[in-house]
Amino acid sequence: MNRTLKLSLLCGGIFLSGAVAGGFAVRQFPRGNNQPKPETFGPQQLRHLTDGLDLTKEQKNAIKPILQKTGDELKEMRKESIAQATRVIDAMDASVAALLTPVQRERLKVLRAEERVRMKTFMEERQRRISERENEKSRPSAERRQGGTETTRPSLPGDASPPPPVAPESPPPPENKP
Repeated sequence: MNRTLKLSLLCGGIFLSGAVAGGFAVRQFPRGNNQPKPETFGPQQLRHLTDGLDLTKEQKNAIKPILQKTGDELKEMRKESIAQATRVIDAMDASVAALLTPVQRERLKVLRAEERVRMKTFMEERQRRISERENEKSRPSAERRQGGTETTRPSLPGDASPPPPVAPESPPPPENKP
């Protein structure tokens, strides 16, 4: 084989192995959900508007009910959207089931039941983690440091100075008495 073909095959192999590894990494490490929670919509919007528009106290008080109503409407839309998606998936399952053998239809029911259990477990775990994070945020910073849960972030190129190193707490040295 000539040298150009060998080099092309080598580059193609490296690219392919990177694509396969990337595919596995994406499946292994799920992306975070960056969507704001519906219950935080109003407070986040109020903070954003207050900071950006220098709202007066009277304006904030007048805007709060508007944001609350909008947050409630968005919550309702989310519920309707989930219900609509469920109906579409159920219709899909019915269409697929019509093409399956009786044994396959039973297996489809089992698969869907397993998926519901997995989703319920996932949602419960997600809610538990969210609650833990919210509880952690509500603890005073000194208490978080004592608990050992506070971490320092690595310094970034644009930082003015690196954060001070965090030394582990250790007991004072014993006193030397003669």
